[in-house]
Amino acid sequence: SCERSSKASRKCWAVVSESPNTAAIAAGIDNRLDRLMAGIDPALFNAPTEGYTQDQSQLYELARQALLDGRLDAALDGFAALAMLAPGKPEYQFGFALCLQHFGQVEEAGRHFSAALVLDPSDAACAYRLGECLAACGYVEDARDALNVALALCSLPETDAAIRPLTESLLDRLV
Repeated sequence: SCERSSKASRKCWAVVSESPNTAAIAAGIDNRLDRLMAGIDPALFNAPTEGYTQDQSQLYELARQALLDGRLDAALDGFAALAMLAPGKPEYQFGFALCLQHFGQVEEAGRHFSAALVLDPSDAACAYRLGECLAACGYVEDARDALNVALALCSLPETDAAIRPLTESLLDRLV
């Protein structure tokens, strides 16, 4: 179900507390992650994340490629591990949220899109995806807020040109 856990979760730029579902997803990482991580130093999971950026980069590339190839289970496992290892990396939060959204876990995805947006407030695609999640949960006003943030960010030169029409279309459909 789509429930608001706090006033902070209503706004796209609010810092969101970690959901209990995140731990359940992480606990469900099984041998698919082992296969995905073949060749990556296992010490990565037993040490601070500083100093292991190369291993994280390798896992990120594997998870990203799995997502692009439509191997959503493998992508989810990889991004879940990355989001737990380095929660301050917006690209890890975004990837994890995107996988969750693909699996229909829109409330949880929204939390991670919100966290990613806090970490990188210039990400129009993230604001758009957050708006999608909020709309799917029935939070129309909050969805409009996030989509208006996305539109404002579309003026930045590094923003993908496809974000503006998607955002405008979703805004038009919200009643």
